[in-house]
Amino acid sequence: MEDKYDVAVVGAGPAGLEAARTVASRGWDVAVLESEGEEEYPAQSNKSTAGTFPRMMGSYNIPGDVVMHNTDSVLLESPDDFYRQARTGSVLDFGEFKEYMMDEAVEAGAEAFYSSRVNAPVVEDGSIQGVKYSGDEELYADIVIDAAGPGAPIAQDDDIGFIDLEPGNRAVGWEYLLEGLEPDAEGFADLTDSMMLRLDHDIAPGGYSWIFHTGEDQAKVGLCYIDNETHREYRGDDFNILDSLEEWIVDDPRFPEIKDREDIDPVERHQGSAHIQIPESVSNEGVMGVGDTVSTVDPLWGEGIDTGMKSGEQAGITALEALGQGRHGGEPDTSEKMMQRYDRRWREKVAPNRWKRDFMTHLIYNAENERYNTLMQQLKEKEGDSLRKLNEGKAREIIDIARLEDLPGLAKVTKDKIPEHPVIRKFKD
Repeated sequence: MEDKYDVAVVGAGPAGLEAARTVASRGWDVAVLESEGEEEYPAQSNKSTAGTFPRMMGSYNIPGDVVMHNTDSVLLESPDDFYRQARTGSVLDFGEFKEYMMDEAVEAGAEAFYSSRVNAPVVEDGSIQGVKYSGDEELYADIVIDAAGPGAPIAQDDDIGFIDLEPGNRAVGWEYLLEGLEPDAEGFADLTDSMMLRLDHDIAPGGYSWIFHTGEDQAKVGLCYIDNETHREYRGDDFNILDSLEEWIVDDPRFPEIKDREDIDPVERHQGSAHIQIPESVSNEGVMGVGDTVSTVDPLWGEGIDTGMKSGEQAGITALEALGQGRHGGEPDTSEKMMQRYDRRWREKVAPNRWKRDFMTHLIYNAENERYNTLMQQLKEKEGDSLRKLNEGKAREIIDIARLEDLPGLAKVTKDKIPEHPVIRKFKD
């Protein structure tokens, strides 16, 4: 077993494994350190709803074997209405997807270290030299890629870290894989072969809930919210995420056999968190962050696989460029300047509309339930890809649907989010 690698990847999620696959496939020595044991991986980290779309599947050659169900539409649902948009997608078995990515990384030449929880960087003379794991074990590498998620033991390190994930930007989610779905229940939109997202503060205050059809009578059912002022305003004093999820399942006629909470018998339970936050930086000298470590997840609807894979790929490309500087007898270029190539790629290729989507996230989650009902009507009345443009924060789309009642929320979100705009940040710096 080598004690020095070209790249050490912390965490075996999709983003980290794509980075590992990218670098190892070019012949470099890559170590992947995963906290779970080999036998149970990925049982404890099987936390994604894993709805995704053809671009991701095709770009990264993801096989149909990891797909639970293919879908043909996305639905937005409000308390009293819904809007359907035709869009092909896939709901993945996230555990099988991660196993596939691990196999791909290992086949490309990466070495997997299971039961290896990274707790800190190895720092010498102010520069990262590797990672500490499983207590006092050390592994050395020219470049470290932190793919450990919100825990981010390297990216949030006091000495060499570059991101501070704030509690007020933390999104929390719970999900059950359930049987007994009646997708075409009377009085509701037909959920057959669909991914449905519901905006309803009575169920998910300051967030959204969902039902993703996974075939026959099975579905992934969950809710999430951002733990911020909006959530606290809508939730009431006795909110509990599991209580709200299970009460919704009991009350919703799309699960006709579930009469009370004791009837709920999930096939699987998934729980996770991510931060909805615009990172000021995603790298430092000798280190990069990918996936949930640097809040790569789409802020509005939580789709994290596509953006996570992009971030892993771009970090891998940057690592290859840095390592390539040492091919002819020199040293790899792991300088802060070299790593900043990844920052540029992250902004341009991974999350090019991040500020706009973050703005729309807070604007939509601040709205009241009745406004969600009127939003569904407005979307039905508009043509083409209005939902996509609205998601992207297109100014014309916002103006077209704006109502007088939206002005207080618009003013509040604008006040909160303008200081985070990239142009304003650059001016302040």
